[in-house]
Amino acid sequence: MSNQLNDIVQTSETLPMVRFWGGGNLTTLPDQYLLQTLQSGTYTKIRGYLHSGINDVFDLLKENSQKEVLYLRAVDNLIKKNDFLQLTVQLDTELITDDEFQHELEKNEDKYLIKMSEDENQEHLSLIAQILPKLKREFTADEVSELFSIPLEKIHLYIDSLTEKEIS
Repeated sequence: MSNQLNDIVQTSETLPMVRFWGGGNLTTLPDQYLLQTLQSGTYTKIRGYLHSGINDVFDLLKENSQKEVLYLRAVDNLIKKNDFLQLTVQLDTELITDDEFQHELEKNEDKYLIKMSEDENQEHLSLIAQILPKLKREFTADEVSELFSIPLEKIHLYIDSLTEKEIS
């Protein structure tokens, strides 16, 4: 059976979309659409069927989207760290007082404070493990924690789970 898309609809409102995971061929129901694009306020919906191999494409898109979130978080945290270091240099060189330093930190906490995310799961940690070797340097668990806003305990648990898998 060849992959086939048909029944293209253009509308200004969103329509029900198919959600699917797993094997087999996917066929949409009469009131469901498989693909959606949005351009200039007009949704284009396509109904039809696709072979299950298309799941690999969607999985890759999902993974890349999750990695983008992690990359952006890392860049944001590096900017926060840099801003904090600049503020610390101002304090050390006596360009600002201790009170001014504390006031700036309290007033602009989001600019300087790296907040830990409790939402991270094994999948995110696995993606981070794929990203780190591409940065071509060794990272401590503390650095990974700070870079990606992941509590240190979760990183240690992930490392322990990898060690257990290697032993088994």
